[in-house]
Amino acid sequence: MEHHLIQLPDRRWTCSTCQWYWKSKPQSECPGVPRYDCAHMPEPFKTQTELGKIGLKLAFDQKPAACVYVPRKMDYDWFYDVAQAVPKKQATPAQLAALEKGRSLMAESIARQIAIEGYYNPIKMD
Repeated sequence: MEHHLIQLPDRRWTCSTCQWYWKSKPQSECPGVPRYDCAHMPEPFKTQTELGKIGLKLAFDQKPAACVYVPRKMDYDWFYDVAQAVPKKQATPAQLAALEKGRSLMAESIARQIAIEGYYNPIKMD
């Protein structure tokens, strides 16, 4: 997306979409949402991972509401509005039982391998 550039009286450039400033005309693409640095990200915005940790997920067709440019990735981290997110589905009792059974079988397999070989090798499982 192209920046919607405006030249300011002090000769800097700003984009009306991402609200970022440059000393010279930028060559980069506009992310299409307001851009922040990490220290100034408003509170109602969270990454998809952060939403998951508080029991939320993205709503159908929810778009990013803000971003932060990460130089080491040469890409943006996207942030979403918490107010638009929806609650995650809760696991059914059958799903929880299946998870517990799988964890139990895995623990037994690890214990068996340690008893036989004296150590655990995650690549060699029976």
